[in-house]
Amino acid sequence: MLWETEFPFDPAERAPAVTAAYRREYEALAERPALARHVGNWSAHVLHDRIAFLKRPCHAGDLRGRFFLRMYPADPADVAHELTAGGFALRDHRASQAVRVDGKCLLTVALPVWPVATISAGQANGEALLWEATFHLDVERHRRAWTAVRFGAPAARATFDIYRCGAELVYVREPCDEGDVAARFFLHVVAGAARTNLDFDFIVHGVADDGRCVALARLPAQDIDRIRTGQFVA
Repeated sequence: MLWETEFPFDPAERAPAVTAAYRREYEALAERPALARHVGNWSAHVLHDRIAFLKRPCHAGDLRGRFFLRMYPADPADVAHELTAGGFALRDHRASQAVRVDGKCLLTVALPVWPVATISAGQANGEALLWEATFHLDVERHRRAWTAVRFGAPAARATFDIYRCGAELVYVREPCDEGDVAARFFLHVVAGAARTNLDFDFIVHGVADDGRCVALARLPAQDIDRIRTGQFVA
């Protein structure tokens, strides 16, 4: 790169029709239920192929740094080539790419063509994390998994009952509260001499619903000798 610069765009320089279009889009999105609201007072709303972040009131200083989105697929095996080592696809956008109209801000990001199960989104300014939130686009997936295993015998019983359901492990605890899922889960899969580490946080792979906690962990496509799993505090 030979040079680069960045500067705020004066909304007054937009054509009136463009400003009106942004205003209509913001209001239409604001009428939708929010998937999440963050400490930064941004709210997240999902359309068919986009996720939008709204903020009101919004000042120029709110558009510092960058937005990041970690998108976890419903079926990692289908899009493994697009994922990072953490199992997610990363989208990164400058916060200044948001549009500010009438003291409100709107940022829209295209979703991948593959089904997204969970999104962790946030805003950072340099090394400082301004806010972060995680939300699920497919809560029904966890409900279906619980329905499929609820009357079966678990493969293991501990703080969580653990079931094998096809290519996934289903972790279930009922009743369940925030303290039960605060610690990180470890999941070690042993196949011959190889051991695969699939540790995860409940907030990414689990859903708390109606006093019940259900987490899903997809197993690798290989012959498995044994599985070791639990929770730990670093």
